[in-house]
Amino acid sequence: YFELCTYRLLESALPFATPRYYFGDVSNETSNFILITERVPFSEHHGQRRNVKAYEIEGPFDKCKDFNLRKPYKEYYLVMIDKQAMISAKHKLGGLPSIYTDPPTGPEAYGVNPNRATGENPGACASKLEGALRFICDTAKVVFPKYVQDDSFRKCFKDTL
Repeated sequence: YFELCTYRLLESALPFATPRYYFGDVSNETSNFILITERVPFSEHHGQRRNVKAYEIEGPFDKCKDFNLRKPYKEYYLVMIDKQAMISAKHKLGGLPSIYTDPPTGPEAYGVNPNRATGENPGACASKLEGALRFICDTAKVVFPKYVQDDSFRKCFKDTL
């Protein structure tokens, strides 16, 4: 999800070039995603290794397979840390969109109004709570502690929820 959002929302704000974003989507059921960007002109294709010239893009590389890297691994990680530092610096200087700033702290930002019900219809919610209480206190009372059968538990349960 964050990879898609980074391409979609930060493409023009990042302090270095990234492939142009064309399309992205996430499955809510499986969390699988698809990301379509412009073609990256890698210097190597189909596993054919050759000497990389200046300003050519090395790769592509498989994740978690450092043994496929041609230079000392340290050089690749130093480049990644350098790019992360550039993003951090741009953020500290206020150069990134506001979606990546501190999250809001007020309840209104999360759809909550402390003075009235903001979730489900109160009548429907009360009906579901009554059903839950009947299940806990009557139907399945043998699997719950004895105190669930007391009226004080019912009152506390309703008041809390």
